[in-house]
Amino acid sequence: MKRLQTWIFDSLAICILTSILIWPLFKIVYLDRFASIESTFISDGRMLLENLPHRNWQPLWYCGTRADYVYPPGLRYGTAILSKLLHTSPPRAYHIYVALFYVLGILAVYLLVRIGNGSRLFAWLAAAATALVSPSFLFLAEYRIDSGYLAPQRLHALITYGEGPHISALSALPFVFAAALLWTRKRNPAWLAASAIAAAVVVTNNFYGATALAILFPLLAWACFVAQGSIPSHPTIDNAHPDPDPDPRQGGADALVRARPPGRAALAVLACFAGIAALAYGLTAWWLVPSYIRVTSENLKLVAEQGNSWSVVLLIVTIIVFLAVTLKLPARFKSSYGLFVWGGFLFLSLYIMGHHFFHFQVAGESGRLIPEFDLFFILAAVEVLRCLWNSKPPRGPAWLPRAVVGLIVVASCWPVPHYLKRAYLPFPEDHNWRDRVEYRTTKWIHENLPGQRVLATGSLRFWYDAWFDLPQLDGGSQQGVLNLNIVNSQPRMMWGNDMELNRLWLQALATDVAVIPEQNSKELYHDLAPELLPLWRKEFPVLRDDGEGNIFYRIDRRVPGIVRIVEAARMKGLARIPAQEERIPLRNYVNAIEAEPRTAGAKDRLRMARPNPDEMRIQASLAPGEAILVQESYDPGWHAYSNGQPVPVEKDPIGFMLLHAQPGAQSIVLIFEPTLEIRAGLILSCLSVIIAAALIALGWRRASATPAPATSSTSRCRP
Repeated sequence: MKRLQTWIFDSLAICILTSILIWPLFKIVYLDRFASIESTFISDGRMLLENLPHRNWQPLWYCGTRADYVYPPGLRYGTAILSKLLHTSPPRAYHIYVALFYVLGILAVYLLVRIGNGSRLFAWLAAAATALVSPSFLFLAEYRIDSGYLAPQRLHALITYGEGPHISALSALPFVFAAALLWTRKRNPAWLAASAIAAAVVVTNNFYGATALAILFPLLAWACFVAQGSIPSHPTIDNAHPDPDPDPRQGGADALVRARPPGRAALAVLACFAGIAALAYGLTAWWLVPSYIRVTSENLKLVAEQGNSWSVVLLIVTIIVFLAVTLKLPARFKSSYGLFVWGGFLFLSLYIMGHHFFHFQVAGESGRLIPEFDLFFILAAVEVLRCLWNSKPPRGPAWLPRAVVGLIVVASCWPVPHYLKRAYLPFPEDHNWRDRVEYRTTKWIHENLPGQRVLATGSLRFWYDAWFDLPQLDGGSQQGVLNLNIVNSQPRMMWGNDMELNRLWLQALATDVAVIPEQNSKELYHDLAPELLPLWRKEFPVLRDDGEGNIFYRIDRRVPGIVRIVEAARMKGLARIPAQEERIPLRNYVNAIEAEPRTAGAKDRLRMARPNPDEMRIQASLAPGEAILVQESYDPGWHAYSNGQPVPVEKDPIGFMLLHAQPGAQSIVLIFEPTLEIRAGLILSCLSVIIAAALIALGWRRASATPAPATSSTSRCRP
């Protein structure tokens, strides 16, 4: 009981101290970081808050896309739920969410280290180091300089660049490993379920956290496999943590191993780790459907650096050498936790430092995993210090190793005073956000151009939906884009001087207004080069000049909005729009959709209302040979009905929806219905929740039914 009290006391102390360290984050509404990507997550949380409990479609970004494609749902649901429960604004709820995860992340490091090596002292050291320093600053000078207050990279990335989802996922990562280690030692099924739940939390928050999980979780499985396979007699699951009082009735490691040879027991470890991964996927299957993975992979190619062949070869060789060396290590060195920490440090060093110094590149943006590298650098360093602390020198005074450890720790704390003196400076709050160009621009559009799709650029694009529901051509972070024509057109519009091509793209993508900041605008990015600005003034009529350097251009279209009547014959036979050399097919497409139908009054024969994001209601009177074009991204989930009868929905050459309704006056309902994969994912997630709950109940019952075995308080050094 006394030992349990130390766990509780330490956990509370770490949470309180970390909360004090980042206290402004719990109170802030808007940071003065309007160049950061946190706007995306604030906007997403606000939009979900207005459509709780769930929506399937996001109509405001990328000409429409599946809501689940935009980003893993953890942070947006957390923001929306906290906002509703606490009766606070979405930006405040977002900051509370990421602050809570940040605090839990420091606690998770403590738990992982104390469970991993059994040392309370060095668990505290690891948690303190994670909260206060970034070892990567020793090697990556540009990141050290960028963090002006020497705040740890995990906090700097969170505040300056808006990496809330990534840092929240990173915070949950140690819980995955700690629970898995407890399962290997106790064989309590509740820990297996806990590891799977924590893994699902990681993936549901962010894909870079999921990338780290994909790198590190197999390493932990391998480390436990190697440690289990090295047991010669009277086995336990981990040589570093023998159970001095094995009891088969408790279902512990010894009971399982006695029932089968060590080799089979080792394979059983791998099978159970595969079970954790399968259960974790099942818990995320309600949103992580196969098409999500496909779309995200396609989008990633557009924003991430491509890998090179020699890096892949080097990675494969490194994996083979690591497996061979760890398999042949003497049994006394085969600690599952030690092997895991050093393996994680090795591969993250290759991923981060290899890219920085030698352009090692396999996939993704290596720099995004610097916080994970910091974590495993600290874990590995703590293991070295622990071994040194526990060592007994053959010569010299016995206190010398501990003195060396003390000197190393003190020397490593050189940035800490600088950071602590300025601990609250990294949290600049903007109390005058209503005076910012991002808010004032979107407020004017909300009041004067409701429902019209707008090309917003720079920080205007980031914050475009933070306060109001406004359709824009692009979106928050270019993830989950169904219609790649949106991405292909961006370079032409932002950096091209071919204004005819710009006009064709804007018309084809149903854009009514373009907001272009000029050089004197307070918008933060100024995406367009100054020499292009006169060309825009020449090509497009000015709708509004706000007097602060932001010009609103009207895009001439036959009728504004996203629905129009077109002639089916003119749409037939149009070529799909290629990524290159698109002028002629794009011109033909625009001519077809902008042409007035032969039957007059097309504008007055069509009305559209949108009661919710997943539904459109269209009142139309069609002449023979006419169709309805809905300029929103096609997806198999969209179905149309007229008077209860299905209406064929076709994907047009630009990627929008073409409805072939019967002639005459009618009411058409266009509704997004969950696809088979969405329904299957929901069923799988429900089953997984039941399985996880059953495992937890079984583990609780088993732990309550039998007394806990005595445990050794000693912690022996293992690599």
